[in-house]
Amino acid sequence: MFSRSLQLKFVFPVSAIVTLTTLLLVIVISARTRNNIEQSAHDKMQEQLSSMQYVLDVTDTLMMERVKGAMKLLMERGQYLGPAQQGEKVTVSGRRVPDLLLGGQAQANNFELVDQVASSQGGGATLFSKVDNEFVRISTNVQVEGKRVIGTILDPNGMPITAIRKGESFYGQVDILGNPYLTGYEPILDNQKQTVGIWYAGYKVDMQALQTSIAASRVLKGGFVALLDDKGNVRFQSKSVPPATAKSVADGNLHGWVVKRKSFTPWGFTMIAAYPEDEVRAEVKNEIIQVATIGLALSGVLMGLVFWLSRSLVVAPLGHAVSVARKIAAGDLSLPPSSTSRNDEIGDLARSLNNMQTSLRQMIGNIAGNAQRISTLSSSLSTSAEDVAAQSEQQSNAAASAAAAIEELATSIGHVSDKARESFTLAQDAGDKARLGGVVVEKASAEMHDIADSVSQSSERIVLLGEHSARISAIVGVIKSIADQTNLLALNAAIEAARAGEHGRGFAVVADEVRQLSERTAISTVEITTMIGSIQSGTEHAVETMRQGQDRANAGVEMASEAGRAVRQISGCSEQVVDAVNSISAALDQQNAANQEIALNVANMATMSGKNTFAVQQVAQASRELQESSNSLQATVDLFKL
Repeated sequence: MFSRSLQLKFVFPVSAIVTLTTLLLVIVISARTRNNIEQSAHDKMQEQLSSMQYVLDVTDTLMMERVKGAMKLLMERGQYLGPAQQGEKVTVSGRRVPDLLLGGQAQANNFELVDQVASSQGGGATLFSKVDNEFVRISTNVQVEGKRVIGTILDPNGMPITAIRKGESFYGQVDILGNPYLTGYEPILDNQKQTVGIWYAGYKVDMQALQTSIAASRVLKGGFVALLDDKGNVRFQSKSVPPATAKSVADGNLHGWVVKRKSFTPWGFTMIAAYPEDEVRAEVKNEIIQVATIGLALSGVLMGLVFWLSRSLVVAPLGHAVSVARKIAAGDLSLPPSSTSRNDEIGDLARSLNNMQTSLRQMIGNIAGNAQRISTLSSSLSTSAEDVAAQSEQQSNAAASAAAAIEELATSIGHVSDKARESFTLAQDAGDKARLGGVVVEKASAEMHDIADSVSQSSERIVLLGEHSARISAIVGVIKSIADQTNLLALNAAIEAARAGEHGRGFAVVADEVRQLSERTAISTVEITTMIGSIQSGTEHAVETMRQGQDRANAGVEMASEAGRAVRQISGCSEQVVDAVNSISAALDQQNAANQEIALNVANMATMSGKNTFAVQQVAQASRELQESSNSLQATVDLFKL
């Protein structure tokens, strides 16, 4: 069980690590394989397209030089004949067109010039005549099925006619009757610089070598290369795929292909190279299968090796160690020592087991001797404990009797202490009330002093008010004298105004008003004098009353002071009584506390005696149990084989 469990715990993680490593390697190798295959295919496509473009570049360069040479010869010989102009309309292959005259010589249906150029340079030479907005072939050496191609028009949508209509020349690839030609077109101008026709020279492109090269080319196993003309038709393609497949891939109608395109601008051709993605996936799959097979085989070998090593180097020695440990656990300490020759953890474990066995053998021997001694000592201890228990019980009974007597004494002292505390409370209340009466008397005395001071101040102010009233009376007398004089002056002024007649009438009115005002002032001063007299009489009466009140207040202050001194003496006596009662109460409290402490100590002594008795009894019981345990321990030790 141990071997299988440890092997599984060891082999499973190793197997998982190996499997994950193999899976990771498969993923990495598959990714690199795919990248390598795709890069190889990309390089192959680039190589094929570059090779194809090189052939087209060389062909275009060489043949365009021939075209330009043939064009130069055609134009020189035509211009040698004379200036160009249009003549009368003639019939060319059933089409009525204006004749083209060179130096007056008709060129329609005349093939001498074009045949001379063709015999000298090869290729094709043609003359076009302008008809309205079209150009018709009127002379050519190009033949189809043995007949010269005349009476046909130049492609109205092609690049050559577009350039000619602008008065420009055109050199490039043109599809003629389904075949690619490298051609040159130059406008034929009359004396007015008007275009009356076209010079043409061209050569059919010989693409047999390119066709052979493309047919033998391929990308990977199922890929291909192809050449498309300016109309999008497949001119040439690899033999590795059917034409329909190449056309569909070129048109973008077939998915699952990696396509690379490259344009050949001089001709308007397009070169393509393509390969199927399924082929890449298949190669990657094959590579993954191979790598996975090798990885799984290596993993199996590695796991078998790990299993064998773990069993021989770890599991078997550990199994032996487990067997030894089980026998030791069963009490068999007589086993021979295990081999300790290994210098690793297994060797350390074997040495530790040997040391443990030796130590246990010594410990069990010591335990057996100690168990025998414990049994003897526990028997003696049990006897002594029983004697101590009997003596402790007697001591506990005596302590209980003393505790009861002390408790009765404490109860009596407690009653006396309660009465003393009650007397202390009453004396303290009397002292508090005496102190409160002293405070009230002192406050009343202070208030009487304040009243006497206030009465004295009021008396002084009233006397001062009488003096001010006298001054006001004198001032009123002056005002009355002024009013009388003003009245006399106003009377004199009225008399003088009457003497003045009409001129003094206004002044008489003013004098009359002044006289009336002085009369009212005199009347008011009489009233003020009367009122001030009344105020002075009342002031003198108030001053006399204030003096009498001040005398009474001073007498009250003296009496309040005497009452305060008496209350303070009462308060002092009350405090002495409180202190005496407090001392008695404190002494009784201390005596009561001491008695209670003595009673508590005696009670504790009785309790402790009881506990000691119980503890000694427990010790005796424990001694008996210890003796039984030592006997049991001795029996257990006897089970070991030393």
